[in-house]
Amino acid sequence: MTVCENCRLGDLMSHQATQLAAQLVSRFRTNDPLQLIHYSGIWYFEHDLPMHLRGYTIRINDQSAIVVNRCLPEILLAFTRAHELGHALLHGHDLYLSYHATLYPRGRYEREADEFAQALLHRHKEVS
Repeated sequence: MTVCENCRLGDLMSHQATQLAAQLVSRFRTNDPLQLIHYSGIWYFEHDLPMHLRGYTIRINDQSAIVVNRCLPEILLAFTRAHELGHALLHGHDLYLSYHATLYPRGRYEREADEFAQALLHRHKEVS
């Protein structure tokens, strides 16, 4: 795959993340990540986690669960919920961790989950 083909693939995945956020808001008439987690049948938990770990998504036997650090400020809590919901809906792997800061560059799945979260949280105009 060439660099240009790889760029187009990234654009397509970004578009899918944005489109999925729009579809959820349209269907459920809310952009609240916690409500959408519930409506999607995903288990949700808040726990005391190390401060560098905002949350994670895990899938066991086709059941997704999201665990979020309960010590996060409300604005980060909403974004982390939306980010982890993006992982649960967009990606078919078994475990995703959301770190505050690492030495590793953010990969494609992390960028897609961020794009989903941003699109979802900015869809407040469509809800009213």
